[in-house]
Amino acid sequence: MSKKTLKINCETCDVRGISKEILDAYKNIRINTEWLINNKSAAALMADYNVDIRAENIMSLPDGQTRAFKPVNGKCRLTKNMFSTPTCMTVNGVVEVDKDAFEGENQLLGITVNGVISYPDTITASLPPMTVNGLTEVYPGDCTRLPATAVIDRLFVLRARASRYFSRKRVLMLDTSADIAKLVEKKIEFLTGKAYIAASLLEDAVSLFDESTDLVELPDGTVYLSDCTAITADTLRRHGGKLLLTDDVRITGLDPYDLAKLESLYVSGTVYADEAAAERLYAIGLSPETKLFLLRGDMIADRGDYFLSKTQLDDSRALDICNCGRVKLDADMDSDTIREKLTLRGCGMVVCAPEQRAAVELCASGCGKIVDSSNQADNADDSTASDSEEMSDTQVICAEEYRF
Repeated sequence: MSKKTLKINCETCDVRGISKEILDAYKNIRINTEWLINNKSAAALMADYNVDIRAENIMSLPDGQTRAFKPVNGKCRLTKNMFSTPTCMTVNGVVEVDKDAFEGENQLLGITVNGVISYPDTITASLPPMTVNGLTEVYPGDCTRLPATAVIDRLFVLRARASRYFSRKRVLMLDTSADIAKLVEKKIEFLTGKAYIAASLLEDAVSLFDESTDLVELPDGTVYLSDCTAITADTLRRHGGKLLLTDDVRITGLDPYDLAKLESLYVSGTVYADEAAAERLYAIGLSPETKLFLLRGDMIADRGDYFLSKTQLDDSRALDICNCGRVKLDADMDSDTIREKLTLRGCGMVVCAPEQRAAVELCASGCGKIVDSSNQADNADDSTASDSEEMSDTQVICAEEYRF
């Protein structure tokens, strides 16, 4: 009986218990893991066999020593004495590290960050082994850390003490009731990438930032909306017509009365607007950071996998599909309708019939690739056959943790 391949896919793989008998039982061993735990004897033994290891982090531990594995999705803060046992961490999101996080006995053996890690420069020498797939942000250790978007309002002014403050993304000074002169008297300084400041506060506020900060003056009464994806009539009624947004937003379907309420709009992103909204934006002026995308009709956005049917396109006046991972077109759509009604923008892959391709090429912009559905089907069949052949000769183990 021929030997098989052993393929292991896991978060952590402990190979300290691997033996000659296990290695002899397989043709080869493939390990795909985030954390590999080994020791000298296991590493020496595997070196004589066909073992393929793909690991983001490799850690050597003595036999019998235990460790915990802690995955975190989202925001995580590392504090002093956070771990009572040796721990490996993986964070998919943002990690903020306290100044005293690694004082005393440090039980954090290593950390993988898929996102952002932020820490003061005073702890650089005491950091555990790190793998960062994203952004590493180091700020002066004498700073007090504020939220990534820091709101400087009247209450902040009353509570602030003489210090330097750090904000990872931006500082907002839009509350005109705040006595910014008091911050100047306390010799406070803000370290951040960008500051949005109400016009009446600008003169006092300038001295609070160094030359590296991009200062943006906004009209008094501007309101910051943190999670707004569409500006509607209700948005304007509740927040007024002076708005600040730091992400993409859509403005469609507003009547002339509601559009007239929009006095100023600062967007550091893309505005998806119909023709009426675009005219209003040109009238009040677009901020330098704003990209304007004119929508011809209905909008479909931010879908992973989207199938566009003939009926949906026929029933729409026009259709804009934006920033979707994979878009597949109904093979029954005719090319004339595609050219007249469809716009594709920023999609990763567009799958269409061969006879539709010329029309799709004309209506697509910024898309990764356009694929004939017939070719994709052929490739899928070949891939399936190849995968089946490989799987018959492979033992696959998928687990969060695997130990030999």
